[in-house]
Amino acid sequence: MDYQQSQSTLHEKVSLLPQQPGVYLFKDASGTILYIGKAKNLRHSVRQYFDQSRKHDAKTIAMLRRAVDVDCIVTDTDVEALLLENNLIKQHQPRYNILLKDDKTYPYIASQMRNTPASSPHGVLSAMVVCISDPTPTFSTCSFS
Repeated sequence: MDYQQSQSTLHEKVSLLPQQPGVYLFKDASGTILYIGKAKNLRHSVRQYFDQSRKHDAKTIAMLRRAVDVDCIVTDTDVEALLLENNLIKQHQPRYNILLKDDKTYPYIASQMRNTPASSPHGVLSAMVVCISDPTPTFSTCSFS
């Protein structure tokens, strides 16, 4: 398959990706993973790589020239996509993922304001801290009133 055919096939595949959160994997002709990314909307995020009006850096252009396939893994939430992306990058160490290859961990903080009963004038802020680490992420939650 030549470059034009592979790009055409890749464009078709991108248009069929789900509009859900998950992780996408760009692969070369031998099936080697070139790049792993996460998305809130897989179709939208991957389609942006092929938008002619967008300016890409040299690394992204080089990766796209080698990419002939894209796979995706759908997750239930953005947080699951973040954790999965981190673990897959550490496992496969793709050439074009320059971050997250080392053994460091990265915290992800999610907060949410909840309403409390009418007797309390203030809401309750709850936060979840996710420490992304191998082999198992750790979760902790706390509430502030």
